[in-house]
Amino acid sequence: MKDETSIGFRRILGKIHCQRNEGLVGAHRGECPFFKTGEVNFMGIAAKVNDNQDLVVTMLIRNGADKNITLQQIPLGVKDATGEEIARGTFKLEDFTIKANTSKPWSFIFPQSMVKKEQLDLSRWQAYPIQ
Repeated sequence: MKDETSIGFRRILGKIHCQRNEGLVGAHRGECPFFKTGEVNFMGIAAKVNDNQDLVVTMLIRNGADKNITLQQIPLGVKDATGEEIARGTFKLEDFTIKANTSKPWSFIFPQSMVKKEQLDLSRWQAYPIQ
C-alpha cells in the first residue's frame, strides 16, 4: 500500500504513552481519553492470570497518525497495584498493522516463567514500553 508506513517500534517509542487500566466499561461508554493527532498510545483494558499461571495483558493500541503503522516488536513491562514490576518482555510481531486513526485490541501473554512474583494485585495495574 502506498499510504502505509512501516515503523520500527524504537522509532515511535517517544510518542507512545501507556495509560493505566481504568476498566473496559468506560471504554464502551465512549469515555476513552482522546489522543493527539499523530500520537500512538496503548491503553490498558484487562490483566488476568490464566489457567496456566501466565499473565495475560490486553491493550488497546491506538493509532492517531494519518498513515497506517506496522509495529515489529513491542518491549513491555507491567506493574501491579503495589507499583512493583511483575513482568517484562519483548513481543515480536509479524504483519501487525494498525490502520490510520483506528485502534486494535491485542493480548500479550507473559509466560509464568516471566512473572516475577506469585501473588499479583491486579486491582490496578500499568503496562508501559521498556526503553
